[in-house]
Amino acid sequence: MIGMALVLGLCAGARAGSPASSVSYQILTAAGVRAHVVTADLRNPALLVKPAVAYDRPGRGQSFLRFLADHQPLAQISGSYFSLNNWLPIGDLVIDGTLRYRGQVGTALAVRPDNTVELVDIPKGWKYSWPGYEQVLRGGIRLLRQGAYAANPHAQGFRDPGLFRPTARTAVGLTARRRLLLVATAQAVTIAQMASVMKGLGCTEAMTLDGGTSTGLAYGSSVIIAPGRMLSNVLLITERPAPPDPPAAQARATPPPPTAAE
Repeated sequence: MIGMALVLGLCAGARAGSPASSVSYQILTAAGVRAHVVTADLRNPALLVKPAVAYDRPGRGQSFLRFLADHQPLAQISGSYFSLNNWLPIGDLVIDGTLRYRGQVGTALAVRPDNTVELVDIPKGWKYSWPGYEQVLRGGIRLLRQGAYAANPHAQGFRDPGLFRPTARTAVGLTARRRLLLVATAQAVTIAQMASVMKGLGCTEAMTLDGGTSTGLAYGSSVIIAPGRMLSNVLLITERPAPPDPPAAQARATPPPPTAAE
């Protein structure tokens, strides 16, 4: 049973049907854990779910606030695990249809142009070209698959002992009603507990994002949990840019030049 502690609801001043009106923030209790939850309704085609990399170049670190200032998203959460030695993520990054970095570990959050979001498991070490996907953030530990517990980080190639200790965590999950949940806990929990939290929140598919000192979540311009270090990448919920006008429409909008008779 989920006990609701606080509901902040829709963004202040959001128009009905606008991208902001499809993103909300709540504090919920699930599996005995107090969780900060941002919910995005993926049925709104004006939303865009995408990763962002520090200073737009893999291999650098950037503060959570700087990411927020640069992208001004509707919501932002810590991205994939990365190496503190070189700031490189452990999994693939595809941004706006372009492969920006090739990693080889973990489950991926993959987004198609029609806002269909999937969690995709690629075996460790395999290279995948991500056909048909517009955005990809790979490098998480699978928590739920089709509503069942599925955490097996060792089989996915995760070895860092720090991942297995109780710690603050972030995760992303999908519900059966096309809601995407960005979830963060300040409370220290295990991987198994985080899977129970995501299941308790109604997710059928879920994976971890980076946690521990990297745990961060923002809703609009409000930082809910601030990381204690710079990050290599983040996951954003933002407004999808309007498509450019087709050439014919542009031509109609441009008045013809005056003729000599005029």
